[in-house]
Amino acid sequence: MSTIKRWTKVAVLFFAGAVLFGSSVASAHRGGGWHRGKRMKGKRGCARMLMRAPSWMLKKKLKLNDGQITQLKIIRGNIVKSVIPTRAKIKLLRFEIRQLMDNPQVDEQKVLALSSKIHALRGQMKTLRIKTKLKIRKLLTAEQKSNLRKLCRRRMMRRFRRFGRQ
Repeated sequence: MSTIKRWTKVAVLFFAGAVLFGSSVASAHRGGGWHRGKRMKGKRGCARMLMRAPSWMLKKKLKLNDGQITQLKIIRGNIVKSVIPTRAKIKLLRFEIRQLMDNPQVDEQKVLALSSKIHALRGQMKTLRIKTKLKIRKLLTAEQKSNLRKLCRRRMMRRFRRFGRQ
């Protein structure tokens, strides 16, 4: 076999290995904190699962009774109804800030006042979320709370292993 053919085979095998290795590394670190194009903020754990998971899944996994399911649905509905107007206000205030910042002469006092309003509204939403979590915890029995902790640990371990770490 000639040296040119040998070096050609070596080069082809090297590039094929590099492509395979690069694609496996890229897929192992796929998420990396990004979810559907948005940066994930903070921890997304059990409380989020209680707010977003379908009631049939919670009934099955946590063994909730029908009364707890109806109470959970009421609590979920109330928080959604109260958060929608607050989010709309925040969007409007952010739009106003953008308009003020586009002007050549920026009025700092107005921008800072709008910014403090936004932070106050976010604080209200955070307080509302915490109160909702506390209401939901009051609904659960001690056994259900322990099942919830176990379920969350399993979900976190699955999420941890998914990105190639063990």
